[in-house]
Amino acid sequence: KLLQNHIDAVISNESAMIKNEISLELDHRDNILQPEVLSATQQELNHLLITRFESIKTALEQHTREQFRNLLQQYGARSQTFLNELATHLHSLLGISFDMIADQFDLNVYTSFYLSLDSGISAIRPGNSVLTRLLPASSRKKRLINTLKEHYNNLVIRKRASIAYDLVYQIQESFR
Repeated sequence: KLLQNHIDAVISNESAMIKNEISLELDHRDNILQPEVLSATQQELNHLLITRFESIKTALEQHTREQFRNLLQQYGARSQTFLNELATHLHSLLGISFDMIADQFDLNVYTSFYLSLDSGISAIRPGNSVLTRLLPASSRKKRLINTLKEHYNNLVIRKRASIAYDLVYQIQESFR
């Protein structure tokens, strides 16, 4: 439970920072109405999302392994119950140490985890309809930036949820 709470806290904090970074990046983009600038911006933001969330997931997996190992070792050292006796007898009778049991928690559980760039919003392009072309450039830019922010906010929410779910699943399966 402590590990799950830590994962949720880290992912929430990192997601908020990523959303902020994306929002600032979009607010400072000039000429975003030009298709090549829009395309380059989306590629940069997509790369940012994927790399940041992959590094978050990798760091959380490593932290989770270390924390779980520490928890098991502390519990085994303090416990005067069955677990302590089991660890002692395993070592004396079979040569199996409690560390060997703790090492089994490795999060190497197969999951079909992947990071996608689908937010559920159709392709984002500068509006080319007659009504959209009648709007001033500042209004079109604002609409496009708001659409992009919504798109990337949805992506961040999806990535956050999928990483949290995947890590919790790995923890539960490794623990089992």
